[in-house]
Amino acid sequence: MGRKKDRRSQAHCTLETVEFDSIPEAQPAFAHAPIQIARTVTTSVNQHGRSVFSESFNRRNVLIREFIRINAPTAQTADVRSLDANDDIHIEAPDGPGSTEDISVALAGEEDDEIRERFGAMAFDPEMEGLESQEVEDGASGVHDCHPEEKRRGLDEWIPIRDHVLDQLVMHDGSILEDYRCICGRQGLYRCSHCFGAPIRCESCIASGHTTNPFHFIENWNGKFWAKTSLNCIGFVLHLGHGGSPCPTPDGQGRLMHIIHTTGLHDVRVKFCGCSPRQGYTSFDQLQYNQLLRARLFPATITTPTTAVSFEALNDFHLLTTQGKLTGMDYYETRVQLADNPGIDPPKRKYEEFMRISRLWRHLKILKRAGVHLAAGGVNACEPGSCAVSCLACPSDTDELDIMELFSAPFDDPLWTSAAYRQLDANFRLKLKNRNLKDPSLNDGIVHIVKEAPYKEHVQSCGPQTEVNICDSGLHAVDHANLRGSAAYVASGVGACQCRHMMVMPSGVGDLQKGERYSNMDYIFASSMKSFVPKRLVISYDIACQWSRHFVSRCKNLPSHIQFDPSSTAVEYVIPKFHIAAHGAACRTRFSLNFLRYMGRTDGENIERGWAWMNPASLSTREMGPGSRADTLDDQWCSWNFRIATRIATTLYRRLDESIVMARSQREAHTAFTKTFCPEAIAKWEAEVDAWCADPSNTRIINPFEDPVPTVTMADIRRELNAEEADELAKGVVPSHATSASQYLVAGLHLEDQQRTLRIQNASTRSTSTSRSLANEDKEAELRRKIVQWKHDVQPTYMPGMPTAATGANSNDDDADVEQAGEVWDIPLCLPSSLSNEQRQMFCAPGLELKELRLRVAQADDALDELRRVLRAVLALDTHKGRQTAGSGVAANTRMQTLISRHRAKQHRIAERYRAARAALCALDPVGASAKDGWGTNRLKVLNEGDIKPPVPEGNESEGHMRLTWIWLTPSGSAHPLALSKNLAEGEYDESLRTEWARSLARAERWEEEVILIPIEMRRVLRNMVYRAREWRIKAAHATSSSSKPVRVQAGYTAYSEKQAYILEELAQDYATLWLSLFREYDIETPSGWPYMCAVERSVKRRVERRRNRMKTRVQARRVEVSTTQPNL
Repeated sequence: MGRKKDRRSQAHCTLETVEFDSIPEAQPAFAHAPIQIARTVTTSVNQHGRSVFSESFNRRNVLIREFIRINAPTAQTADVRSLDANDDIHIEAPDGPGSTEDISVALAGEEDDEIRERFGAMAFDPEMEGLESQEVEDGASGVHDCHPEEKRRGLDEWIPIRDHVLDQLVMHDGSILEDYRCICGRQGLYRCSHCFGAPIRCESCIASGHTTNPFHFIENWNGKFWAKTSLNCIGFVLHLGHGGSPCPTPDGQGRLMHIIHTTGLHDVRVKFCGCSPRQGYTSFDQLQYNQLLRARLFPATITTPTTAVSFEALNDFHLLTTQGKLTGMDYYETRVQLADNPGIDPPKRKYEEFMRISRLWRHLKILKRAGVHLAAGGVNACEPGSCAVSCLACPSDTDELDIMELFSAPFDDPLWTSAAYRQLDANFRLKLKNRNLKDPSLNDGIVHIVKEAPYKEHVQSCGPQTEVNICDSGLHAVDHANLRGSAAYVASGVGACQCRHMMVMPSGVGDLQKGERYSNMDYIFASSMKSFVPKRLVISYDIACQWSRHFVSRCKNLPSHIQFDPSSTAVEYVIPKFHIAAHGAACRTRFSLNFLRYMGRTDGENIERGWAWMNPASLSTREMGPGSRADTLDDQWCSWNFRIATRIATTLYRRLDESIVMARSQREAHTAFTKTFCPEAIAKWEAEVDAWCADPSNTRIINPFEDPVPTVTMADIRRELNAEEADELAKGVVPSHATSASQYLVAGLHLEDQQRTLRIQNASTRSTSTSRSLANEDKEAELRRKIVQWKHDVQPTYMPGMPTAATGANSNDDDADVEQAGEVWDIPLCLPSSLSNEQRQMFCAPGLELKELRLRVAQADDALDELRRVLRAVLALDTHKGRQTAGSGVAANTRMQTLISRHRAKQHRIAERYRAARAALCALDPVGASAKDGWGTNRLKVLNEGDIKPPVPEGNESEGHMRLTWIWLTPSGSAHPLALSKNLAEGEYDESLRTEWARSLARAERWEEEVILIPIEMRRVLRNMVYRAREWRIKAAHATSSSSKPVRVQAGYTAYSEKQAYILEELAQDYATLWLSLFREYDIETPSGWPYMCAVERSVKRRVERRRNRMKTRVQARRVEVSTTQPNL
């Protein structure tokens, strides 16, 4: 409806420039700028009596391409009154005022010809409030990026007409017109709600019209309402063998069968064909279960079947259970409700038959996709893991093939790019209850889960094992894993092996009987390596630091059919990036994917992402039998691998695009950082990095990535001061008190720290004394007594004549001052740092100020060092809680949470101690605090809450993108500023700088390695696709030429193989088109061995273009983020 406007619309527009041509009457106006969305144009009357059209947008960088049609017959010309980026667009029509109403405008992002064809003849309703707009895909998520109020716009327009819409819905239940006639002329009393429009027919026509749709429910008008009935009730018979027509010689009188379909459960009378076999068929094909299979019905038995499930229902359930983890019971009960929701006449229970058929269906689909029907020997000849969906991007036997019609052999790949990256982990959610069921698996080792019999035999031969945790992290993954499981479970979880691309390896999964034992994980890993052994192997495991110690010797005890020889390849062991932060210092560099060379941007955590997708299935699989569970998990992992394979084009595109940007950014940052050091130091550090990367396990080689151990502590400073005072005593300088000056200051610092602790504890409770615990009150009284004694006995010696803050009395009145103070933490200690320069000169003993300065520096260094240790401890506890304690009971979780809270409170106290020490230093040495090369700007910086974070990525941040806060870059125990001097002294500060320089180099190198590796992985994907397409055709030709099976079966072999080959080749060319455009954009040379058919970009399909635009938007957002987070060097 129209809305009155006295002035121009005040909506904002994000336009930069807009040009409009003249708008002839009744002709569309075309603008010359791209657009993405549409909004509303309003017309109003301005103060000069001219029509004003106002268009408002709320999204940046949106430009108008075209006004399709403006329903304003008086408008002759239009000009833009305002083009500012924050103003409206006002189009003035000079010929008189127009009506006050909203005008519909359609905007589009296609080419002009497409716009004219699509919208040129469209009529617009001036009474409409909303407008049709083009969908805009969000660059990051693929969903509409609009304000929540805009999202509700389509919903709000329905609210005023809900009563009318409700009437339309209820109308469908109303009576038919008097004497309604069917198309045949007879009275119509039946309708089918599944057929479009629910046409009303007579009994004969409704039956004959469902010859090819036998699984629809129909309704009968009983004079009062439409009553649900079935085709069987009106005599419908499903004839098999003749396309729905009756067989001249049927096999018997027919049989009532129970059919499960997507529309519900149906009782259908079925008549089988009794004719002699026709051409292309055999007598075997005429068996009843084969006739049902040809009719796309899967029977529950092969002898006299009475229950069947349609292929459509099986496919429907298969997709829902793999994507949404829908249970068989949920799906079956939904079909029952479709058949009879009120439960007046429920269908006969066929749940067990449905589950049996669906399990067999999943098994057969796996065999079909693997091409088992083309192999000699059939199902019984399948090799372990041969039916799994394998990775397209990992190294394989096809890497070095040279096939004339497909591709040539690669010739210039770096040796390290032939590495296969494998990830091991255990999941203790995928349990299996002990129900004493004998249920063998249908797959039994030919997919992802290993063959049961030899696996269990090996585990039992190893005997009971208790793995000892030898890592210095305090991460008791193995210790707790030994305790997981009980007699109530046959399997306490599963162990699995994945590749770098998140795909589960063939024969790479096995049950864990009790904990994460080495015997289980060794067998699973060796089984996954059976099909192919690469030249270089990187194994990622969250306990690789201890699992790798005797792995070589344990491999000798593996069964011969999966024997793995580590000496046959170059094996490297690493720890996933997220888990390594909870390990000890020795592990954090030796097994780091961030520091070891030729790892690219592999994070080792992909297997955890796979667990997150699989875990919802654990709620149902734990209740199954052993075989059913194994078959279900195999099917789930096949679906997972298939989805990863079909999305690998966008995944690799996004990774390469991001890697190129980040490699350049990190290299520029590292180069700028390097320029701040002298060439001699850089040469030395480069040699140390090269030596360590060549042999990271050699502990005698300097580790350039390891955090240096602090060499100067508070204890060292105290010893130093004690030694100086001893020298003074030896020279005859007698102290004026039994407590030396340094001891006096140390005692004052301890009292100050206790005051802060009590103040923090008090802030966490109510301020009234009645709410404090008795223990806290005792602590306050004890501290007050210590302060009185310290101020009365020692302070007058080193700060004589110091007046109190409260009364101005001399120091002998300290007792009264302390008693008058309200809270013990508010009592002034009057250390030199709390006084002004004049007061220090007046009241402090000679040298006391300098001694406090040295103690404060040591206190700040100690606080930083302790803060770093506590942050690592909290990180380890958090990781341990999420991985080992979660789900183990309320008591264990409460204890762990209490422990974490204590450490966080300690973290806060240490931070306050550092801030106090720094504040004292600023008072004692204001020049050093503010000088460009002073301690206040280079070493002991201001500590903000954002600086107190562990040295690991947080949120969506990764190691390659992260920036360490200054507390991890500041050395302890050295006050040397950063300088360009060639004579840098060897010390703590230099080691810390070397560590950060080496890590900066590692970040740049890992991104650059990814830029090299991803194009090679892209080539592997394409080579594998075109090679497998060729194999499908070759196997089909061989199978049909040497097979004695019926012609129709052989035709199916050929057609299915051609279909698979076509899909592979189409995907390969789509992927290549997407990737080659990226190569062209960044001037990247196509890797050698690229398939011939993928060497030229095809015309870009709209879906490929949309996908590329989405990823470009994501990468652009990442570039902006990188540019705003570059370190200031």
